[in-house]
Amino acid sequence: MRHALRFVKIAVLGTTLLVVPLRAATIETMASLSDPLLAFPQVRLSNGTFYGPIFGGFNGASDHGSIFKLGPDGSLTTLYQFQAATEDEANPTILIAAADGNLYGGTAPRSVGDANGMIFRLTLSGTFTPLYRFNDAKGTHVTSLMQAADGNFYGTAAGDSSGGFFNHPPALHNPGIFFRLTPAGDFTTLYTFSGGADGSLPNAITQGADGNFYGSTLYGPESPPNVFSGYGTVFEFTPAGALTTLYRFTGANDGGNPSKVIQGGDGNLYGIATYPTVGTLFKVTLAGVRTTLYSFAGNNGSDPSRLIPSTDGNVYGTTQDGGIPQAGSIFKINPAGQVTTYIFDGAATGGHPSQLFEGEEHSLYGATSADGASGHGTVFRLNMAPPRTLLNISTRSQVLTGDKVLIGGFIITGSDPKKVIIRGIGPSLNGVGVTLQDPMLELHQGSATIAINDDWKEHQAEVEATNIPPTNDLESAIVATLTPGAYTAILKGKNNGTGIGVVEVYDLDQAANSELANISTRGFVNTSDNVMIGGLIVSGGTGGGSARVLVRAIGPSLSTSGVQGVLQDPNLEVHDANGTTIASNDNWKTRPDGSSQQGEIEATAIPPTNDLESALVQTLAPGSYTMIVRGASNTTGIAVVEAYTLQ
Repeated sequence: MRHALRFVKIAVLGTTLLVVPLRAATIETMASLSDPLLAFPQVRLSNGTFYGPIFGGFNGASDHGSIFKLGPDGSLTTLYQFQAATEDEANPTILIAAADGNLYGGTAPRSVGDANGMIFRLTLSGTFTPLYRFNDAKGTHVTSLMQAADGNFYGTAAGDSSGGFFNHPPALHNPGIFFRLTPAGDFTTLYTFSGGADGSLPNAITQGADGNFYGSTLYGPESPPNVFSGYGTVFEFTPAGALTTLYRFTGANDGGNPSKVIQGGDGNLYGIATYPTVGTLFKVTLAGVRTTLYSFAGNNGSDPSRLIPSTDGNVYGTTQDGGIPQAGSIFKINPAGQVTTYIFDGAATGGHPSQLFEGEEHSLYGATSADGASGHGTVFRLNMAPPRTLLNISTRSQVLTGDKVLIGGFIITGSDPKKVIIRGIGPSLNGVGVTLQDPMLELHQGSATIAINDDWKEHQAEVEATNIPPTNDLESAIVATLTPGAYTAILKGKNNGTGIGVVEVYDLDQAANSELANISTRGFVNTSDNVMIGGLIVSGGTGGGSARVLVRAIGPSLSTSGVQGVLQDPNLEVHDANGTTIASNDNWKTRPDGSSQQGEIEATAIPPTNDLESALVQTLAPGSYTMIVRGASNTTGIAVVEAYTLQ
């Protein structure tokens, strides 16, 4: 299934936004298994329940395999037991979750002479439905399956003509196909591998941000024909089935026999080369340039498993063995190719971990097959949350009257009330044009007005106790303790005064179990010094690092909410602390050079809804940045500036 991005909106930003560095991740045991798992989980639902296939034969010849259910408390039950009237309804190897709430999977022949495999659907209540049965012409078993953005299933299948799944290399085999399957069961072969330059035995695919599919073949080119040989390829498919070979392994300095590749947050492809035996991590750009990132040597892990892309911009995987005390590890690869490992202790945290799944709160989950309190393994979590806290968010813009005042919306998340100070700044803004001389500030929650302030010294002692009072007596401030929820701060001029102003929100209680999570600001975009200006700071320091963000400038689509006088064609620029323009965008579907970025923006799940609006995805190193929104050809109007972190 296509990996869904989870995003947290960090600001519609003004002069300062601070992101606290990541704390060190730790492996935590959630539960110890009372029975051996015998297989690795392949699906994790949002309620914390794992599902996975168990291949047949573990309990004798009459065992045709099953689908297990593993609760977040470690309770292990069977969701479906295969009772094969025909051998294709047995021996499951693949399981995915689909958008309709059901599970889909594939089966494989157990040995030479067995029937071909199939694709099936399984409800969470255990109702089993066959969807498609393979035949020798199209491969004996499915080797990968995913649900794409169009709702259809795509995958690969391969096998030898006599049905042998584990006999390598067989004398004769089907090099494989790339296929599409509708939820109704309509099957289409999109491409047939030849075993020549295009490789053989495709083992997985993933859908990239551009809508194309990427994957790898385990072998090929074959010499002699019809025998698994060669070192494999990395390929690209269009949804129509046009193949491009991006890289062909040689088995020399680049290794070979790659496992499933995935697309990282930087757009590159990452995978594991299983030749030589211990394994290496590699990266392949979409232009076909391969780089070895890391080599496993036993003492730092061995037998690395399938990789996953994480919403923090890194790539993660596990090793089944290696490390000290030879119990396996979790490893992380950042976009720079640096590798960090987390070692299992072979005791409380278990040993020999499965592939990973990312939870809604960004932690990573999985199961181990050994050790733990019962000796049968554990359910574990690599605790990654909370990733950051916002300490200050603000936006500067021209404040006019009516719908053209400055409106900032922010959200407090968590369980505890949060103490904040909201400031309305004007007169103290020196050197930025005509400033708002007497700002007035209102705080609303829905239709309710929580507080109003004209001059901050009306509550002088309370505001001064925050240590950040405004520096001009005419400026405004509100100190409030707010329960989690959505709020709106409105900055306007007294007696309909106009000018440039800033609305700010500061977190005064960082120890509370809540966060200042979101802000998006709407204001009037004029020209020259009166454009809309936002800013953010990406922090460094221990545990800190780059942040991958989506920045948007919204204008035309505001009219659907009844806003009059919107900015019809907003332009967006991002500048670093030296004022250098590092990125810009006019219309979100294309980059300044005319190339398409539509797939990349749509992959965030929050693209603009109007083609004239602006957006860009950028990976920002630690430092301060400024976003400027202006109208094309010096046009003016009401706009919204927003930034989201994609981590």
